[in-house]
Amino acid sequence: MISFVLSVIKVLTEVHKFFIDPFLMPLTRVLQRLARDMGSSAASHVRQGQRMDADAAVSSSRPVADVGSVTPNLKSILKLISGRVMYATDSKKLISQQLTVFLMERGTDASMLLCILDIVKSWVEDDFSRPTASSTSVLAPKEIVHFLQKLSQVDKQNFSASSQEEWDSKYLQLLYGVCADSN
Repeated sequence: MISFVLSVIKVLTEVHKFFIDPFLMPLTRVLQRLARDMGSSAASHVRQGQRMDADAAVSSSRPVADVGSVTPNLKSILKLISGRVMYATDSKKLISQQLTVFLMERGTDASMLLCILDIVKSWVEDDFSRPTASSTSVLAPKEIVHFLQKLSQVDKQNFSASSQEEWDSKYLQLLYGVCADSN
C-alpha cells in the first residue's frame, strides 16, 4: 500500500516539484516509523524534541517488518523528500538526525547507505554549484563536515565487493569535490 502511495506522490512531484512541500513532515514521520518497524532500536529515539509519537506504543507491539520490504520504501521516501526537505526548517533537523542514525547503525542495508551517500553528495554539490552569496544553501559548512565524518565511519563489513567499490568511488568523488571547491 505504501509503495503505491509513494509512486503516486513521485509522479505528481515530477510534474510539479513543489507538490511535495505539504507532505514533507508527514513523509519524514513515515520514514521514522519505517525505521522503527525495521527493528532499528536507535531510530526509535529520534523524535521531534521530547514529544513522543502518537503511534509509539502501537509500533512497539507490532511484529518487526521484513527488511526486504521496508528498505525500498525507506529509499523511495528519502529520494522523494531529499530535494526539498532541507529547505523546510521543521523537517531539516529530523531528517538530519534520521540520516545520522542510519549511518551510525550497524547492519544498515548497503543499498540504503549508498542512497544516503547519493543524497548527501547531491546536497553538497548543489551547495557548491550556487554563487557564494546565495542564502539558499542546503547544508551549512558545519553540517557538511558532520555528514562527511559520519559517512567516513560507516560500517562496511556487510558490503559486497561491488557495493564497497561503488561506496569508495562516490565518497572519494565527494571529498575531492569539497576540497576542490573550497580552494
